[in-house]
Amino acid sequence: MFRYFHMLLFISFSLSCMGNSAMQWYLEGKYKDALSEFSSLELKGNKNKELYFNMGMCHRNLGAHIQAIYYFEKSLKYDPKCVDCIEMRKATQKSLGIETFELPGNKMSDVYFNLLYSFYPLGWIFTAAVIFSIGIYLKYFTPLPDFLFRLRKLKLVFFAIGFIGLLLAMHREYLLNSTNEFLLMEKCSLKKSPDGMSPDLYDLKPGTKLVKSMQIGDWIKVQTPEYDLGWVPAGKLKVISL
Repeated sequence: MFRYFHMLLFISFSLSCMGNSAMQWYLEGKYKDALSEFSSLELKGNKNKELYFNMGMCHRNLGAHIQAIYYFEKSLKYDPKCVDCIEMRKATQKSLGIETFELPGNKMSDVYFNLLYSFYPLGWIFTAAVIFSIGIYLKYFTPLPDFLFRLRKLKLVFFAIGFIGLLLAMHREYLLNSTNEFLLMEKCSLKKSPDGMSPDLYDLKPGTKLVKSMQIGDWIKVQTPEYDLGWVPAGKLKVISL
């Protein structure tokens, strides 16, 4: 019960930032009207985690579960640690009969990605710029005597940390703009090779998230959540991009 109360607060707060009409329509159960307002905001360039989460909730309440998963996935590109987004995506997948599979986490990678997702690319660039500025100040502008002179020896440390900040900004930007993740929009079979006459490996359920490995013509080689590889017609997929 507390989880749904928390989610309602999340929706209400984010809606209040996006327009009173959308908030009112959503809370009154007029999900088509709310979705129309959200779509209008998206077209105007107001893209963020909250917008896509709420678009997903509208689609879910309208019974369009595949579209709901699509927008939850877009929201998770902004914040892969969003608990509400993860839970609603999982609940929607379950309603479509999709079982999720996750490997046990690695502590080192968890630490890295928690750090990476602390800021958006501009945040990391700003952080790197501040650290570089400190390093430059220590190198060129600190008085020679006393304690500050000894701090000049730390300039290389600040330059190294600033460089790492730039690398994190580049990685965060890459993940935000990557186009190698797809959502299966229609039921189809995972093929052994890029040919309609190729043997079927097994059937895929609509709403399944797939990762692109390569493409040949109208066929895309994908990796499934179970880490199997196979081929799917490109027309059955919708790219998850911002």
